[in-house]
Amino acid sequence: MTGLFATTLALSAFLLFWVQLMSAKLILPLLGGTPAVWNTCLVFFQAVLLLGYSYAHWASRLKLTYQVGLQIGFMLIAIAFLPIQIASQDLPPTNANPSFWLLGLLCRTVGLPFFCVSTLAPLIQQWFHQRSKQDRANPYKFYAASNGGSLLALIAYPTAIESQLRLSDQTWLWTGGYLGLICLVCASGWVSIRVGSRNADRVPEFENSPLLLELPSSELSSQDYLESDGVPNSPPKPPTGKQKWRWIVLAALPSSLLMGVTTHITTDITPIPLLWAIPLGIYLFTFVLVFAPKPVLLNPVLSTFVPTCVGLTLLSSNIVGISIFLLLPLHLITVALLMWGCHSELAKAKPDPQYLTNFYLYLALGGVLGGLFNSLVAPIAFSWLLEYPLVLVLSVFFLKFPQTRSLRNLYMLQLGIMLSIAAVGLNTPRVTGQLLAQERSFFGVYRVSKVKVESQEQIVFSHGTTIHGRQSTNPQQKMEPLSYFSHSSGIGQLFAAISSKPSLRVGAIGLGVGTIAAYGKADQDWTFYEIDPLVEAIARKYFSYLSDSPAKIKVAIGDGRLTLAKADQIYDLIVLDVFSSDAIPVHLITREAFATYLSKLAPDGAIAFHITNRYLDLAPVLGKLAENSGLTAFKYRDNMSLLQPKFSDYPSTSIGNSPSTWVVLARNPSSISNLVKDNHWTKIKATNKALWTDDYSNLFSVMSVRQ
Repeated sequence: MTGLFATTLALSAFLLFWVQLMSAKLILPLLGGTPAVWNTCLVFFQAVLLLGYSYAHWASRLKLTYQVGLQIGFMLIAIAFLPIQIASQDLPPTNANPSFWLLGLLCRTVGLPFFCVSTLAPLIQQWFHQRSKQDRANPYKFYAASNGGSLLALIAYPTAIESQLRLSDQTWLWTGGYLGLICLVCASGWVSIRVGSRNADRVPEFENSPLLLELPSSELSSQDYLESDGVPNSPPKPPTGKQKWRWIVLAALPSSLLMGVTTHITTDITPIPLLWAIPLGIYLFTFVLVFAPKPVLLNPVLSTFVPTCVGLTLLSSNIVGISIFLLLPLHLITVALLMWGCHSELAKAKPDPQYLTNFYLYLALGGVLGGLFNSLVAPIAFSWLLEYPLVLVLSVFFLKFPQTRSLRNLYMLQLGIMLSIAAVGLNTPRVTGQLLAQERSFFGVYRVSKVKVESQEQIVFSHGTTIHGRQSTNPQQKMEPLSYFSHSSGIGQLFAAISSKPSLRVGAIGLGVGTIAAYGKADQDWTFYEIDPLVEAIARKYFSYLSDSPAKIKVAIGDGRLTLAKADQIYDLIVLDVFSSDAIPVHLITREAFATYLSKLAPDGAIAFHITNRYLDLAPVLGKLAENSGLTAFKYRDNMSLLQPKFSDYPSTSIGNSPSTWVVLARNPSSISNLVKDNHWTKIKATNKALWTDDYSNLFSVMSVRQ
């Protein structure tokens, strides 16, 4: 019986985690990667999860036969919505906020299946407690199985599912898993009813919850509170308001830490693809540890040194030049200890199983609040990632206080040092050079700083460790394109090769600081497509490439692929500069995306991709897409290491050029014949790699650390 329940909960958690990732990929081509899309999806899934836990809390007061019948009935009805798919007529509104449309789409497609699966974690544990005599005191051990299923999905989705299966195949496989889950739920329900039929039916008594309207509860059987020798035992007390608030806070802190550390390490430390999976894996694994049949809680001696870890983490975040091989483990270890500590306190604070569903309801509420704080509140309230160090410090005060005098004194000393570091460090975020501006949007924190490169002063625009552009402050060199866009770079050579073309029309996805506008001429029309309006504001306020360009410049705000598709312009050159960080917008390099580009490209036009990236080699993907679209693809890479602070072999009038990799695709190779005579350009040969489409992409196949 225990194995059946554990398998059911592990599979339900696996499907629940999987469907969220799958649904986001299904929606991406329709609405792009705007923050409104991701936040709407986040709010939807968290709201439905909370609704599912609320339903489980209500249903647990019914007779077991009714609970099982209702659950199976809902799950059977949800089959009508499977496989999860988006119909061809499901198109977002063109002149209105798509958030409500997206909520409606999610409700119609994934809402009921997600709701049904989300109810199982608390409900099936309640079935086990309500009817089982064996291991009756610990239904919470199944929460470890549930989080283990989520952890397995986290590992399996990017490594096995996404890399091997198209989205259409995934939806059918998920449907098969859902049908298997129904069978397991039926078996679990039948076993629970069969075991329970030997005892008098009873309904557990619950206190009035402020979260939902409670129905009158039934009286418990007097046998429920008899010890093994028949001596009456007092019934467990219902959780107090203070206990509920503690549950909420202890669940909210790790949830906030998860999002905070993920954002920090992927933007401010190193933009390694899929690095986000490590903090999430730690988060899930600590749940498995503390709710296991033999719980592994944070050791009191180990917890004594948590303030030191937090202090070192805060200190390291304000020192420039520390190796990522020190920074990354330090942040991950510190967050792991805090998550483990908070989850340990949660495990120790769990109520009698009679109030199990109530406990999980407040747990879910805390998780939702922690996530919403980071995703919705913090970007508006803070100009940088202040929420992460704040929650780091706050979490320390919710861990168990050392009991022995020696450890307590040591703990207090460390706590004082940590608070001193926090008082200074929270006001001085790490930055190179003189900070001119620091602003934040839903896409992250942007910094504008003034730095000296050898003898030259430059203004630099950065997002974490990714530099989006730089410009010299020297009036004679202000219109010199720098960084990845210098005259000696691939894009610089491309503009030189096509400069004689009259009335050149250029479309560019990704604005940065508008560096390539330096190549513009008076008779040319240029349109930049930028997803974040704050980037345009920074580019115009602190840099002059856009305003000083002789060309006619226009900036269109929105997802590049979708906004370009709506444009009525035909371009001689389309430039894409959005692939340098860890968050690769996959929907911009698919067969369907190429169809959009080609529909906006002149017969003798070209498409240029900036693919400089330390961890991803997108050239084979572009080569396959070019082959499929009947294009010829050439690759340019500077003759230098991406990891060495050298400059291009080509002459340049300014310091500050960066090595870069560019791919140019053309319908007519003769249109760029002058360009590819240079031996730095090589033709991309056809490969046997799978074609990337809106239905399939494989990030693992292009991962490569360059030297």
